[in-house]
Amino acid sequence: MKRFVFAAVLSAALPACALAQQAAAPPGKPTVAPDGTVSGSLTVPLSQHLSEAAKAQYRARMNRPPSMSMKDGIAAVRANSAKMAKERLDAWLALRPATVTSEMIDGVRVDVVVPQGGVDPANRGRVLINAHSGGFFTGGEYGGALEAVPLATTGKVKVIAVDYRMSPEHVFPAASEDMATIYRHVLKTTRPENVGLYGCSAGGTLAAQAVAWFAKEGLPRPGAIGVFCAGAMQTFWYGGDGGAVTPFLNGGPPVTPGVRAPGSPRDYFDGIDQNDPLIAPAEFPATLAAFPPTLV
Repeated sequence: MKRFVFAAVLSAALPACALAQQAAAPPGKPTVAPDGTVSGSLTVPLSQHLSEAAKAQYRARMNRPPSMSMKDGIAAVRANSAKMAKERLDAWLALRPATVTSEMIDGVRVDVVVPQGGVDPANRGRVLINAHSGGFFTGGEYGGALEAVPLATTGKVKVIAVDYRMSPEHVFPAASEDMATIYRHVLKTTRPENVGLYGCSAGGTLAAQAVAWFAKEGLPRPGAIGVFCAGAMQTFWYGGDGGAVTPFLNGGPPVTPGVRAPGSPRDYFDGIDQNDPLIAPAEFPATLAAFPPTLV
């Protein structure tokens, strides 16, 4: 079990009267501020559906120091991320052999992944495009190939992993533009209904943003997309209470949604109005109505 206090995350947003009410409340009873903010404490057990091995792994991970500390700068974070991704990629390739080829397509670096033995004949006219995870500031280099190899080898399909531009060097819409560049290239040889986009975390958000961007650019919509470990809402990508609760469950420090921690790199959405269907398509029904079949 892990014990955490919501008030450590949310109290900064509470008025003084709500904090006084919270202090007078019986232990364990949450308080609700006029704006709906909930403060209190809670004990969260691990899921009963986890295996003993999974529980042990989770406990070990929660007791390790954070793997992505900004104290050494963005270059060190990216180097550590690439090292871990390369180790995991090599492990996957040992289990599921595939050919991984790094290419430059119209100025955008990609990893093209083809399963050993080739693509299934039924999939020779199909392509998946991957947008890697990493918070829009890390996860490049080996991250895309890591997320592409399992799908390419399981589905016997070609996957193109896009090493899109990220912060702090770039801000929105750089990543959407890079996804569109690769999509245009793929459309030269592949029907749009035979193209799928997918990603996890920031990549999942980017898959959704890319569809909105394609529509703006007059490009046909792809056949389907996958939005995994993510959403397509304001305040980075979680929206709602996820930005306050998730860090605790992941063993991270408290964060205030929408507020960047001191020392962290420039956010990909810095200075950008997030009330935009190109950034938060999930909040715009008209934009969602034009989406292809989507697995969330």
